[in-house]
Amino acid sequence: MLFTLLLYTIGPFAWVTYKPFLFYSLQIFYISFFVLGYIVGVRSPNRAREWSGFGEKKLLKILTPLLVVSAIFLLINMFREHGYASFDFSGLYKDIISGLTDMGEGYVNRNVEGENTIGGLAYTAVYMLWSLFDFNVILLGILYFKKGKRLTKIFTIICCAGIVMHFMSIGTNIGVFRIILAIFIFYAINKLNNVVLNKSKRVSMRKIYIAALVAVIAIVVYFKATMKSRGGDVYFSLEHCNIGGIGINRDSICFKIFPEELYMLLVSLSSYFTQGLYGFSLCTEVPWTPMFGFGMSYQVVDMISDYLWDIEKYTFQFKVQEIFSWSRSLQWASAYSWMANDVSLYGVVIIMFILGFFLAKSFKASLTTSNPFAKIVLFYLTITCIFLPCNYQIMQSLYTLPAFIMACICWLCTTKVKIRIR
Repeated sequence: MLFTLLLYTIGPFAWVTYKPFLFYSLQIFYISFFVLGYIVGVRSPNRAREWSGFGEKKLLKILTPLLVVSAIFLLINMFREHGYASFDFSGLYKDIISGLTDMGEGYVNRNVEGENTIGGLAYTAVYMLWSLFDFNVILLGILYFKKGKRLTKIFTIICCAGIVMHFMSIGTNIGVFRIILAIFIFYAINKLNNVVLNKSKRVSMRKIYIAALVAVIAIVVYFKATMKSRGGDVYFSLEHCNIGGIGINRDSICFKIFPEELYMLLVSLSSYFTQGLYGFSLCTEVPWTPMFGFGMSYQVVDMISDYLWDIEKYTFQFKVQEIFSWSRSLQWASAYSWMANDVSLYGVVIIMFILGFFLAKSFKASLTTSNPFAKIVLFYLTITCIFLPCNYQIMQSLYTLPAFIMACICWLCTTKVKIRIR
């Protein structure tokens, strides 16, 4: 979060910060309360119910059939994403190969509406129920990969490879990022967990650092490839590069530190991580309308607005779009902005405290117990923290939001939380 704030301030884009004193004060308060919540969480004892080997065996027993179901839903979703109304395997294969060859074309041709595809809206309703379990099942497959049977491993690989291939074929990033980060996070936490539980020899931090470096390199390389393929920032010259009308600051210190060969990668990464903070600065210029818990998620706002009542007009993002032409669908607003829809810009400090607290609790539980749900919640919260300045990653997708809620329920049902401040 501090790194992103620094990149926003001295980075390559000529962002205009509205109400700079308020903007930076809120950013400092958000980070401070997040750290405070984390400290309180670390100092509060975990009172976890014992996760027995018997519970693990039962989970592993049902994991394989659940992975099979996830693989089937993944295949159907791939047909729908490519706009098919029937199971045309030959056509889907050609589309995937075409998308992998030219991710930019796949990104342009992807289908974002489900009404006229396989299953229509009925399938959408069914999948929303399954989405409570879908990604959690795949995460469990990754988490228990070494302990799983051969068939479990096969379907875990099928699901992970299918997700990566699917998102590559439509030229988008986040699905690939999730798999890479899940593999690294579970690898690292399992290594540390084994040391604590089994009192084994000291863990080799060098291996964890190497795994982290490999994950970062893989993410950066893939990100650059997708951005270039769809004509993103790494494709355009610095003179013509802009986001929502905001151009490049050629006097930025970044252009003096980095070699010219890295300019466009720097610009692309900066646009990805800092445009959400610019969107947040715009929010300081518009009035707040309380949304009572319904404003934190892009998808939830859209669903309610489409089928029940138009609540979109009450969001910060809609107001900013109307006044500043900062598109709520094309440009980003940070997670802080989405949280603020419900609690105001000042109330976000409370959510940041809670987020830091539960990040610490899930991390401690992941280290000191065998509870798999603690590790899954840790994954979701880590993803949330990484993308906080950019967007509200977990809450924005109906693929991850229900799964996150279910993971939290499973974890809290197997954990007693007691707060103690020393």
